[in-house]
Amino acid sequence: MILESGNADVPKQLRQAIRTRGMHAAANGEWSTGAALGHLWRCEVDVWQYRLAQMQREENPFWEYWDPAQYAWEAEFGATDILSLLDAFEFRRSQTCKYLRALTDEGWARRTSRLWQSGRGGLDARSIETRPRASCYTERRASVECCLS
Repeated sequence: MILESGNADVPKQLRQAIRTRGMHAAANGEWSTGAALGHLWRCEVDVWQYRLAQMQREENPFWEYWDPAQYAWEAEFGATDILSLLDAFEFRRSQTCKYLRALTDEGWARRTSRLWQSGRGGLDARSIETRPRASCYTERRASVECCLS
């Protein structure tokens, strides 16, 4: 199952990566460790939990592009205590995983439409895709793995 293969373990992996590699300040356009963790927390809350709840309420909801550039990550999370951010992310991720574990086959088969950002930096109708719920969450794993490398 997807959850046992890694999504539920991401908070532990992040803790281990920080213990092993330490924390990093923002530099050369890269986020600090705190800003990166804040981004993961905000995505868990504002994207995944919000959208999973919306999928439960609505048949084939439409998701607009969620623009991470709308937030000042360093200002909001850069100076936040790392252990507090790790705890907050772990709590939210455990909620998401608990919800996903409880889904029936019918729940996993539900679909959603979402609007992607086009290569031109704008949004257009050709960017709309309809996908199964499972693939939406599985893709999230790949985006988190880049934070661990």
